[in-house]
Amino acid sequence: MPPQMGNLVKLRTLTNFSLGKWYGSGIKELGKLQHINGELSIENLQNINPKHVWESKLRNKEQLKTLEFKWRGKSKDAKHAKKTLEQLWPHEKVENLYIVGYDGTRFPYWNGSKGIGLSEFTIRGNRTADGLTFTLEEIELFRCAIERFPLEIFPNLKRIEIFDCSNLKSLTATEEIQVESSSCPNLTELLLERCSNLKSLPEYIGFHPSIVKLQISDCGELELFPKGGLPSKLESLAIDGCGKLKIKVIEGIDNNYEGDEETLPLLPSTLTYLRIDGLRNLESLKYKRLVHLRELIILRCPNLRSIPDCMQDLPLLVKLEISGCPN
Repeated sequence: MPPQMGNLVKLRTLTNFSLGKWYGSGIKELGKLQHINGELSIENLQNINPKHVWESKLRNKEQLKTLEFKWRGKSKDAKHAKKTLEQLWPHEKVENLYIVGYDGTRFPYWNGSKGIGLSEFTIRGNRTADGLTFTLEEIELFRCAIERFPLEIFPNLKRIEIFDCSNLKSLTATEEIQVESSSCPNLTELLLERCSNLKSLPEYIGFHPSIVKLQISDCGELELFPKGGLPSKLESLAIDGCGKLKIKVIEGIDNNYEGDEETLPLLPSTLTYLRIDGLRNLESLKYKRLVHLRELIILRCPNLRSIPDCMQDLPLLVKLEISGCPN
């Protein structure tokens, strides 16, 4: 940014503040702009000396509702990045926070402050998710190098999207976790895409009636769904490009069913949308009890041999698409 930009003391809109390689201390100019509001992105944080970051006075800027902190290259070291982010303490009224390219080892203590009412937290291209606050309602992880993401420690979480996290192996804190009905009691949407090392979903997922949308795409190593069943109030289910899933049968079944790895467990009668794409092992589809289903899409399932011909069991169906199923 140009020098002495801080002289524009009445400026109200500034969407981007870029730090030059040789002028990283210029962030103090931002500290003079007390009236900026709405959205602000601070870029090239790898250029800044952490001791100057506090001069941005973000904690005093209560009109900023959306903030983005962006690293476009490697910091001097992980400690440098961590110190920088610690000093970027936003005002408690900030609602949305995006952190891009952060290579620190942990998120700062302020993200867990009771005073900060974040509802959405998006991190992209970061090496860690350690230190995230338990009070977040919406989390998006993009291209992060994490191996575990413990959903069960976020009691307020309503929506989570995890995209292109190829190292992700588990959605629990440990290999074995005690199932508790109180884990993620408010979670309504779980979206997973291109998590190539994820092999299974947590067993406790099926115990959460709050989940209404489950979308899993291009998770090539995923083999198993929870044996205990799917969420009882699930409305939208999409499974795309998960070729290793051992599922041979998809059906709406009664509540006495105990489950096995070859049957997609307990398709709830609340489903309104069902999309199945690229399940190589799928042989049979039975949609008894899916009386609320409005859209049914079956694509690229080469071993699918049978579907029921009783359309009367789907009284609300408005869209039916079947393609790439030669058998």
